[in-house]
Amino acid sequence: MKKILLIRNINLPTMNKIFLTTLLLMLTVSSEIFSQDYNAVQVLMRDGTRRNGFALYSDEVNPFFIMFKETINENEIKLTSNQIAQYSFNNLNRGVHAESIDGKEQFVELLVKGKSNLLLLKDRNTGYRFFLKSEKSGLKELTKVATKNSTKKFVLKKYIGILSIDFNDCPEAKSLIVKTQLTISSLSKIF
Repeated sequence: MKKILLIRNINLPTMNKIFLTTLLLMLTVSSEIFSQDYNAVQVLMRDGTRRNGFALYSDEVNPFFIMFKETINENEIKLTSNQIAQYSFNNLNRGVHAESIDGKEQFVELLVKGKSNLLLLKDRNTGYRFFLKSEKSGLKELTKVATKNSTKKFVLKKYIGILSIDFNDCPEAKSLIVKTQLTISSLSKIF
């Protein structure tokens, strides 16, 4: 009985305010949940065909698939790294290529394009993984390895050797390579 009495004691303008506030809150929450950032994209399929449409954009490149739509109102489909050779967002200067890494086709972000390309794979387990790809060297991972013997710890900077071989015909790069760190900003200076 008390519930019925409470509803009867609320006047109509107050009920309207409560209803409108609840409706506005529901719309705000649902728009946050369902709004997704789709950007125009060009996709080059492995069979050589091109597809234009929209892909779900994220700061992190998913290494195995993209969510794609031919038109913005269409249902999304999953296109995998086994189907796509490369894709790029039209307005974002961001290119992504499929490469065979660890025996699987995975998407890597193209950070710097030139005679030698700098590629980035964001791996959930190991973090950033950098790769060099060129006609001279092929696809090589840029790594460093921590080792130790009975008295000292060492860091073997394998990436320094790989970069030195690939850029041996570029005198400007030689002085930069020895100072280079495995970071996007440091590696980008060489390419």
